[in-house]
Amino acid sequence: DAKRLGGGSISTGNLCDDLRRELKRYRQLTASRYQALTRDNVEKVLVNGPFLASPKVDGELWFLVLEGGKKYLCAPNGRSIEDICLLDEVAADTGEERVVLAGELYVATKKDRPRVGMVAALLSQGKEAETGKLGFMAFDVVSGLPSADGSYRERLEDLKRLLEGGKRCQVIPTEDCEDVKSIEELYDKWVEGGKAEGLVIRDEGGAISKMKPVFTFDVVIVAFTDSSEDPSQVGGVMLALVREDGTFQLVGGTGNIGNAQQSRALHSTLMDLETESDMRHASGSGALYRFVKPEVVIEVCVTDVQTDKADGTPVRNRVLAYADDQWETMRYLPGASLLHPSLVRVREDKEVNAVDLRLAQLTERCHIDDLGQEATKVDLPASEVIRREVYTKSGKGGMAVRKLVCWKTNKEEESGNFPAYVVHFTDYSPGRKTPLAREVRLAPDLETATGISEDLIQSNIKKGWEPA
Repeated sequence: DAKRLGGGSISTGNLCDDLRRELKRYRQLTASRYQALTRDNVEKVLVNGPFLASPKVDGELWFLVLEGGKKYLCAPNGRSIEDICLLDEVAADTGEERVVLAGELYVATKKDRPRVGMVAALLSQGKEAETGKLGFMAFDVVSGLPSADGSYRERLEDLKRLLEGGKRCQVIPTEDCEDVKSIEELYDKWVEGGKAEGLVIRDEGGAISKMKPVFTFDVVIVAFTDSSEDPSQVGGVMLALVREDGTFQLVGGTGNIGNAQQSRALHSTLMDLETESDMRHASGSGALYRFVKPEVVIEVCVTDVQTDKADGTPVRNRVLAYADDQWETMRYLPGASLLHPSLVRVREDKEVNAVDLRLAQLTERCHIDDLGQEATKVDLPASEVIRREVYTKSGKGGMAVRKLVCWKTNKEEESGNFPAYVVHFTDYSPGRKTPLAREVRLAPDLETATGISEDLIQSNIKKGWEPA
């Protein structure tokens, strides 16, 4: 499974299961803890100083593993690299204990700061890759040292001890900042000065913030929901970019769409554009999106573009075609998600075409493999219901209903966007303040799905409930 990579080698699938789980767990935990900052909201968010601030390196998350005299780099998806020159700088011997350090793998450049797309481009060159350009900037201790359970200052000291003297393999530069003013000065020096993608800021309580410049995308609204608090306002919108073949690739959604007046005006416009779709999608609050003709172009500002999910798997977006006043799902293709988009303005000067709303807006910010792949129609297999049970109970408020449905998607092999099994539990009680409650659980196999189903039935179907 290994192929030569210049002065070293890259391989896939050769990490032990417990290490792969550890790397994915760390990635998921870290991603969930980050909060986004801009110059506009930094004073509102950063309140518990002092802070430790580091430059955000525009690279890929990789891990340096030291174990039994061996040292290698590995990624959450199982890829590993060893025997390259940057690892020669690591002289520390941790014995048989496995030590795992998190960091950014990047490509050093003299003309400009590193860009994340450079890493994938370099690694794809195989034997021709100039691995001497690779650098590793460690920023955390994951496991194997007592400091892994300690404060970030303690972890930072261990990193400096293990990687002392390194140039290509070193510890992320970190500075003490007493207050927000110090953070802003460092931001101007590193980010506005073009030396870093952003700042990573940690406070004494363990909170982590990522402060980056915002940038904008021109996108088209393809669907919307009503606000749960005011049906005359928009709750959220679904956004898409236009591919060269005229199809539409979804890139996320947002509920940050301005003040009440703007929201009502947008709602009125979208109501007149409603149309049909074979896609059904619910918002986080449970509201079903209503699809519209692709006519409203908006500019959104975002804090980042994400090409990988929290578990390390690549983002794949749904691609839709619009014809004869109806949306049709074509397939899922490699793409990205816009992070924290918010409405800037409606762009009446932009048209819905592959130039004004070009998909290449993504590649101006990140690297995406096979972005030009053809968006031909793929018919996915139909799902199969394998268990359905309904129970009722009469009360003063009326008839309460609880329903379990478990189905096999039959799509997990065709698309990474589908789990193998889904378990859906509905609890309807007309006398409650919120009558309808739902729980959705995913499962990789029938045994797990069956166990989830049994737990839900045993926990929720007690005395008084009758099968319907």
